[in-house]
Amino acid sequence: MIKSIIFILTLTVFISCGNDSNVSNPADRPTNKEQEEILAREYTILDLFIAAENEDLDQLAVIVASGIDVNRFHNNQTAILHAASYGNYKAVEFLQDNGAFIHIPNFDFTENVFSYLFKNENTPVSFLRKLKAANVLIIAPLKLFNYAINKHQINKLELLLDMQGTDGELITDTLHEKLKMNLYVFAMIENDLAMAKVFFSKGVKIT
Repeated sequence: MIKSIIFILTLTVFISCGNDSNVSNPADRPTNKEQEEILAREYTILDLFIAAENEDLDQLAVIVASGIDVNRFHNNQTAILHAASYGNYKAVEFLQDNGAFIHIPNFDFTENVFSYLFKNENTPVSFLRKLKAANVLIIAPLKLFNYAINKHQINKLELLLDMQGTDGELITDTLHEKLKMNLYVFAMIENDLAMAKVFFSKGVKIT
């Protein structure tokens, strides 16, 4: 009986020692630098685009930290433009803060980050003003103006009228030519007092 107990104990110790031999040596584990290199190899530009499209900010942070070029092109556009086309202003803001260029338009120069986000109802005007403060190009301002009118987004209409210099003059001059009427008259025809007040407060010229 005693011999059996001794044999079992010996066998248990032998098995335990064998299992210990499978435990990895800390020296064999990858260093932080090696882990970063693995991450950099794992993420591609497509991963960046998918995270931007899904507005997955946590994933974006990991991918950007891996060292990927946020301004690299894929299908003739950049990740920040791709995010903007889906109305994902938070992803746009993250990418902008991490070095993404906001001035690159789409392939046929008909849209850019500002126009995409302007035409998305969920984009706050405060963020559009942030983009304008960065001197982003305003593409086809009349189309944006028409969008703001049709969607009754007075705050965005006001933003366009706040533009100084060439952009602002282009909008008002083009509108006068397009509408062939005074902007106040246009607002009254639309039965939109709020719009008329915006025109008046911004000093739109009467012709």
